[in-house]
Amino acid sequence: KIEEMGVTTEEISTPERLQGKRNAVIVCWLLGLGSLLSWNSMLTIGDYYYNVFPNYHPSRVLTLVYQPFAVGTMAILAYNESRLDTRKRNLAGLVLFFISTLGCLLLDVGTSGRGGVGPYVGLCLLVGAFGVADAHVQGGMCGDLAFMPPQFIQSFFAGLAASGVITSGLRLVTKAAFDKSNDGLRKGALLFLSITVGVEFLCIFLYAFYFPKLPIVKYFRAKAASEGSKTVTSDLAAGGTHRLGDWYAVVLIAMYNVLDLIGRYTPLIKFIKLESRKGLLTAIVARFLFVPAFYFTAKYGDEGWMIMLTSLLGFTNGHLTVCVMTVAPKGYKGPEQNAMGNLLVLFLLADAFVQGGMCGDLAFMIPELLQSFFAGLAASGALTSVLRLVTKAAFDKSHDGLRKGALLFLAISTGIEFLCIFLYAYYFPKLPIVKYFRSKAASEGSKTVTADLAAAGINQVEDDGAKVVDRFTLKQLLCQNWDYFLGLYLIYVLTLSIFPGFLYEDTGHHTLGAWYSIVLIAMYNVLDLVGRYTPLIKCLNLESRKGLMIAILARFLFVPAFYFTAKYANEGWMIMLTSLLGFTNGHLTVCVMTAAPKGYKLDLGTSGKGGVVPYIGLCILVGAFGVADACVQGGMCGDLAFMVPELLQSFFAGLAASGALTSVLRLVTKAAFDKSHDGLRKGALLFLAISTGIEFLCIFLYAYYFPKLPIVKYFRSKAASEGSKTVTADLAAAGINQVDDGAKVVDRFTLKQLLRQNWDYFLGLYLIYALTLSIFPGFLYEDTGNHTLGAWYSIVLIAMYNVLDLVGRYTPLIKCLNVESRKGLMIAILARFLFVPAFYFTAKYANEGWMIMLTSLLGFTNGHLTVCVMTATPKGYKGPEQNALGNLLVLFLLGGIFSGACLDWLWLIGNGSF
Repeated sequence: KIEEMGVTTEEISTPERLQGKRNAVIVCWLLGLGSLLSWNSMLTIGDYYYNVFPNYHPSRVLTLVYQPFAVGTMAILAYNESRLDTRKRNLAGLVLFFISTLGCLLLDVGTSGRGGVGPYVGLCLLVGAFGVADAHVQGGMCGDLAFMPPQFIQSFFAGLAASGVITSGLRLVTKAAFDKSNDGLRKGALLFLSITVGVEFLCIFLYAFYFPKLPIVKYFRAKAASEGSKTVTSDLAAGGTHRLGDWYAVVLIAMYNVLDLIGRYTPLIKFIKLESRKGLLTAIVARFLFVPAFYFTAKYGDEGWMIMLTSLLGFTNGHLTVCVMTVAPKGYKGPEQNAMGNLLVLFLLADAFVQGGMCGDLAFMIPELLQSFFAGLAASGALTSVLRLVTKAAFDKSHDGLRKGALLFLAISTGIEFLCIFLYAYYFPKLPIVKYFRSKAASEGSKTVTADLAAAGINQVEDDGAKVVDRFTLKQLLCQNWDYFLGLYLIYVLTLSIFPGFLYEDTGHHTLGAWYSIVLIAMYNVLDLVGRYTPLIKCLNLESRKGLMIAILARFLFVPAFYFTAKYANEGWMIMLTSLLGFTNGHLTVCVMTAAPKGYKLDLGTSGKGGVVPYIGLCILVGAFGVADACVQGGMCGDLAFMVPELLQSFFAGLAASGALTSVLRLVTKAAFDKSHDGLRKGALLFLAISTGIEFLCIFLYAYYFPKLPIVKYFRSKAASEGSKTVTADLAAAGINQVDDGAKVVDRFTLKQLLRQNWDYFLGLYLIYALTLSIFPGFLYEDTGNHTLGAWYSIVLIAMYNVLDLVGRYTPLIKCLNVESRKGLMIAILARFLFVPAFYFTAKYANEGWMIMLTSLLGFTNGHLTVCVMTATPKGYKGPEQNALGNLLVLFLLGGIFSGACLDWLWLIGNGSF
């Protein structure tokens, strides 16, 4: 068959066409991440937009703006999918994501965060662009990955979900970091949008230059082209035969720098910040495990593992640096803190003049300034890595490209250095907070801030006699804080013994080629940057001296880990080790740096304020859920439609159970944390942690366990024998390989015929959800009035709906309750519209007991009728037709949800007379 595809066995051998599978899975995950990160970021910063546009209902409006653009564009593209160039379609979507996200950032900067109709209309237009981009990318990627191994599309959708997880996690970080700061919501929003712009640019680069050149991708695209696909032409042209070559080291360095930058912000998360001396030292020592890890990854692992290891190296480097540098000066007076800062940098042995002076200067101020300084150090690496990738791509084929890139680097660096001189000489000393802490240090006897205070316009009155300052000597400071100094020294001894030399020269040769070391460096940088924010999470922040030392010493296990990874493991393990190296470096650095100078308290608690940014963030996440819901429900219904009805009923029962379980869990967490400090946030974290674990379990079950069940294999084989082409990958996952004797003509109904034959089922399912979503959850949250239950009222209503919806999805198992008559189903569905006046008069005249009963009935009928329709419709059809019916049913189900969400606004419109 290979010769028939136009590819000879000399060009693609059996082992070669499987090369790059792991890398392709990683890239698919990143592309999935980028496909929804923009919209998720908008949802996650929804509280900011509620603060800026308090009267415009941004959550409802932005969702309604996004959905029509997404659905309309998707419908047009789906209708013309066979004539579209997939590569151009995906690139157009990714570029539109990049431009739109950058537009949101520029819109906010240009308006200085002010509200009004003009900025709001601009925001709505950008959200509409997100919808158009989403339809391009998700549809195009699903079509592109559909003829490749199922792991690719699974990884892509995992990336879609990860975008929500990442934005949620980042929202928690920024809320803790900026909650008490001036204009904190806006700062968090700008941070979100800036990160998103960078990720979108990375996705464009990966899809345009890296992904099409992977052997496994070229193989499947060539195979699709040989089968008549016209959508992969430009993808194959982009594939070529080029390997990463000298890109490898650039990627490694970039990943190190990015994670190093992240690691220098992670100490802002209180429970991630290491302040314990033992904890810091433990984490620092543990980083030495990077040495064997890098060794064995370089020798046996592929480039993926090396990239991950490098990222971890960068993250831990940044995080631990900031931890050590902010912890060490705590508890000392101004002169002593200045001395501590200089001693810490002496042991760090880097950029003695500037870093030593700045650390001494910032040591007697609040820890955030020192943390931000070290985050800036890491950001320099991340920015140069990104710029290196850009210049390499720009000048790679040009004459004297290396020299051009070097000149560009030097020109930009010169400009930034000049800016830094200006900021430090004229702007920084005049900031009120800086003048306050420098004056305080001077009052405690510090002689290093005299010129700084003079630059700020503060002239001190000389005492008549020399003032005797009671402070510790350098020797005393060294004796008292030897563990902090030793820990910081060991952090960077280990990190620099691996990064970047080992990553460049000793990680072996892999399919990534020159990209390998670049990816490792980038992964180190990213995780190092992450690690420098994790100390902001209180439970992760090491403050114990013993804990720090143990963590630092434990890092030395990186040495054998890198050794054996380089020798025996593939690149995946090397990437993981490098990432851990970066993470521990950043995390422990921040823990040490913030713990050492401690002595001043700072309230970093959150007040749980709302606002536009988190609210828009929430809307983005809901949009992501909608996309995932469309993919999973449609696919699963189509997949289960040709199996026994009990499986489809059980699937819908599981849908309802998710609501019931979350409601029960909400009641538990509300009761558990109701009186505790920051209880709502704790409950949210618990929810997200449990949900993440369950989603991962579902991925595993569907990918590895479900397709191997005998009953599933039987029905999928039966569907395939009837002409279904949608189960090929499923059968392959179960170990069943079909032999194609030739093109098989399948005698099946068209979509138009199926729509005509089952219009009542489709209309019924649409009406079920149009009614339900016109009441749930908007009406229940906003229009049910105030009662004795207070804040518990809406929670109880939602819980009762979810529980009865779950019960209703099991009642069709009772034969006498299962409605199979078409007329009976339509009558029952239409009768549910009596809920509208019932809810109106109950909310106006009745008490909460009647409202709870009505909500329970709404949930029960929703679940019961949904399962009745979904199990009755596919009966009597062949496998391909049942699969099509499943997808059509979910299309109408989602259409009903969308219509119901729109109709929900009628309650607000009539609220004046309500």
